Amino acid sequence: MDEEKVEKLMPEMMQKLPEPDRRVLDKSELRRLFIEDSRESFRQGTKGPTYECRLYVQPWGFRLEYITFDKIYLWQGELDVNVPVSVGRAMAEAIPNCKAKFYPSDAHLSTLFNHMKEIMEALLS
Repeated sequence: MDEEKVEKLMPEMMQKLPEPDRRVLDKSELRRLFIEDSRESFRQGTKGPTYECRLYVQPWGFRLEYITFDKIYLWQGELDVNVPVSVGRAMAEAIPNCKAKFYPSDAHLSTLFNHMKEIMEALLS
């Protein structure tokens, strides 16, 4: 995808996002990272992104209850329109030892950017 084209389409794409995610992408440096990441995901064609989409709707071949790690973390914004919060809550309930945190004022992108320090501290502890 041509970077100029993507940049022109961003305002239209952003209108479909919840307000917390729009605020993230309003920051030019984060918008640039988002565009670069999106372009990279399609650099070798659509096969990879298509495969990823299929993963969302097919059985994974294992039950979440069988995950046996000592620590599993899940962070999700309750305003997420990409992954319904009900899915996140069901996963958190099903996975043993899952430490889940849901943020009422965040969405899909804003959760990571607004809580990066907290998330990194948990992962590095």
